[in-house]
Amino acid sequence: MRTKKNKLRSILFITQGGINTASSRFRVFSFIDKFHENNVKTKILALPTGGHPFSRILFLLGVFINAPKYQTIFIQKVLLPIWALKLLHSINNRIVYDWDDALFSPPPSNILTAKKIKNNKSKLDYILSNCVLAICGNRYIEKYAKQFSQKTAVIPTSVDDKQLKKVKENADSSINIGWIGRSENLIYLNDLRDIFVKLEKKYGKEIRFKIVCDQTLILDGVHNIDNIKWRLGNELSDIRSFDIGIMPLSDNEWTRGKCAFKLLQYMAAGVPCIGSPVGANNEVISHNQNGILAESTNDWLQGLEELIEYPEKRKLFAKNAKETIKNRYSINVVFHKLFVALDRN
Repeated sequence: MRTKKNKLRSILFITQGGINTASSRFRVFSFIDKFHENNVKTKILALPTGGHPFSRILFLLGVFINAPKYQTIFIQKVLLPIWALKLLHSINNRIVYDWDDALFSPPPSNILTAKKIKNNKSKLDYILSNCVLAICGNRYIEKYAKQFSQKTAVIPTSVDDKQLKKVKENADSSINIGWIGRSENLIYLNDLRDIFVKLEKKYGKEIRFKIVCDQTLILDGVHNIDNIKWRLGNELSDIRSFDIGIMPLSDNEWTRGKCAFKLLQYMAAGVPCIGSPVGANNEVISHNQNGILAESTNDWLQGLEELIEYPEKRKLFAKNAKETIKNRYSINVVFHKLFVALDRN
């Protein structure tokens, strides 16, 4: 790292959320100490939760007041109003935009109205057109960014290197098939209901489905589900209690923009995993080397049965997965890419 000659001196981070927001935690907060080690001054302003108008006004005031004090404005996934972006650009035009979701397409579960989706797309297109660099979580969303932004960089989400030094924790005699995520993504588990029913019928209480989320998953006919409330302090130990990690996805614009973060978390913790061959999942998993890509119902059933019945295969996948993380997705590797991209722009 060019600690003495680097041009990068200070960054104002505008984040989607605080430490509990996964994308902010792993795309900004985890790098702050490393920026400081490289003599880069930082400040974080997190978008307030709840949408209260007064808190939003205070947030924007903080952005405008701090913008001239920092060399670079790094906006992580936040879609500011276009009027606010125009004002910010007039104060400091060195704006970098970082995003790791297909914000131009409808998300799952109809959580946004058509009007809101259209409005978000307008904001996204504007900021991509007016930033000095668009940092994209994968190549799919970079392709979209290139329509508007002259400079782009693909920088994946990183995972904590410390996970690589720990052994997986599972005191249970049963095989835990685990999933971790936000409640709006529970819909993807519905597609595996019939598979879960078949696995329960075949293996009985030898297997359990462990769901770590902010809401409860209930699947008709599936009985061995352990619903665990997500807590930041327990996240790593919960993942380490998995014997198999899963990331099912349907195939659409939104899911192709996903950055395979669940898989990265599983793999860093030494958990063998199975994922749908959608978006960045195809880049993270090398089929039958560090995990399994499962497209059809039969693929999912066979893949899960293999990992349930052959512990040596689980160990091999876990070993290869950790190497993948160490070489491509660890904090040190990803931070170097991020620092170089920011320093050059």
